[in-house]
Amino acid sequence: MASLSKRIFVVILGVALACELLCLGFAWWALVDASERESSRALAAEADLLRQAIETGGSTSSALVGISAEDVRVTWIAVDGSILYDSDGATENHRERPEVIAALNSGEGSAARYSQTLGEVSHYYALRLADGSILRVATTNSQILSALEALALPGVLLAVAVVLGASLLARWLAGRLVSPLLELNLDAPRENRLYRELEPLLERMEQQRLAIAAQVEEAGRTRRELTANVSHELKTPLTVISGYAELMKAGNVDPADVPYFSELIYTEAGHMHDLVEDLLVLAQLDEYAVEEAGSAPAGGERTQMVDLRTVASDAIDRLTPFANQLNVSFHLETSGDTNLYGSPRALTSLVYNLCENAIRYNVESGSVTVALQGVEENVALSVRD
Repeated sequence: MASLSKRIFVVILGVALACELLCLGFAWWALVDASERESSRALAAEADLLRQAIETGGSTSSALVGISAEDVRVTWIAVDGSILYDSDGATENHRERPEVIAALNSGEGSAARYSQTLGEVSHYYALRLADGSILRVATTNSQILSALEALALPGVLLAVAVVLGASLLARWLAGRLVSPLLELNLDAPRENRLYRELEPLLERMEQQRLAIAAQVEEAGRTRRELTANVSHELKTPLTVISGYAELMKAGNVDPADVPYFSELIYTEAGHMHDLVEDLLVLAQLDEYAVEEAGSAPAGGERTQMVDLRTVASDAIDRLTPFANQLNVSFHLETSGDTNLYGSPRALTSLVYNLCENAIRYNVESGSVTVALQGVEENVALSVRD
């Protein structure tokens, strides 16, 4: 997971680089525009000088041939667009050139044409002479590449500065943003005065804190009640067992009453056994209550596919000796698919306790019937005595 400072750095860097590109683009456009304006002024001045030389020389063609302008192309164009003279030796008709059309209509015209192959821009300035012909001068320069070269080094240096500045600013902002979070009072979330955007989160934290406190209080109350109830329930059988055992130990019991006293001790011990079993069941229920989506608590087991027929058979086998003492018979009836998804330990305890109670509270020479019936994806279990 990316850190907060890294995320802020990416945002700041992106915005800063976008602004830098916009500034460099504007600077490049300004340089190119200034260069074009300068070229236009220079060509206009050059054309005016040529016009003056032609007018004083008397012969236009001889005057043009005698003029040598470095890096300037000179073209004399007739009214019909044919070439009367061109310093570069061009011969094609120029009647449709925009600068020529403008000069014929208004006396002067200018145009610029870009060469993608050479990366150069050619500037043209045309001037109409007294006889109606057109004098055109042109110059070519690589101003686009020159402008890019002029901006390359400043652009690189600015990009490096932006990266370093964004990194430092991101670390500083991340520290300022996180610092109040580290000072949160989690015991009283509503008392924190932080960012407005975090108020819903703090409200939920407060609600969860109150809910947990209520649950802890309820659990404590329930445990105290359970402890008091168990203590009260255990007191009676313990008193009976210890009292009769003390009489038997002291020899103050008629031998004829020993079976009766033994039966009382055995019965009260059974009551204690039931209380202990109830406590174990409650502990298991608390443990299984935290299971969600097939996960189990620490030390627990995951739910899995269990055959309830096998669980019932094992419970009957374990309880058969106890059933024989009371002359109680077992019957197992099954139909359909008895497999279900659950906890093997919880299901075993469930079936065992039901069968044990069915034996304990049965009639003499009675029977216990365990019935399993698969119903779609469920299994119906019944224990009848």
